[in-house]
Amino acid sequence: MASTSPFVVFRIQSQRHAVPLPIVERVVAACAIRRLRDAPFPLAGIVDMAGVVIPVLDVRTEGPREAPVRPDDLFLIVAERERRAVVLVEAVEGVWSPPPGVVRPLDERVRHEGAPAAAWQRHGDLILIYDIQSLLTGAIIEAVRRAAAESP
Repeated sequence: MASTSPFVVFRIQSQRHAVPLPIVERVVAACAIRRLRDAPFPLAGIVDMAGVVIPVLDVRTEGPREAPVRPDDLFLIVAERERRAVVLVEAVEGVWSPPPGVVRPLDERVRHEGAPAAAWQRHGDLILIYDIQSLLTGAIIEAVRRAAAESP
């Protein structure tokens, strides 16, 4: 992950998160999703977008991931090569570019599936940074395949 590339910064509860700008396709109003029981973190469910089943990821670490999608929630659609996902967010704060050297990768030994790949300290605020590999783990891809096969 290039540490000086711009990031789309978004908020979920009081925590700021970010993804690299090049993987962001668009931001749209959220809609109802099909929840998946026993889904691996951070997979909350799936949504059908123009006939394609897309995983919906909820990276909240507090509160129930089964909470309903609220009318003011947004879908941040990210894609890279053949991988595509929707991140459920409360607000998009903009495109921010960090100064060189401030984005720090997180230690691979302590990361778990669905964990951020890096972090950025900005004005006393910790911004958790995800890339598509940290969001779309093998367990999530397999759960989405199973759910898509079961869809009518």
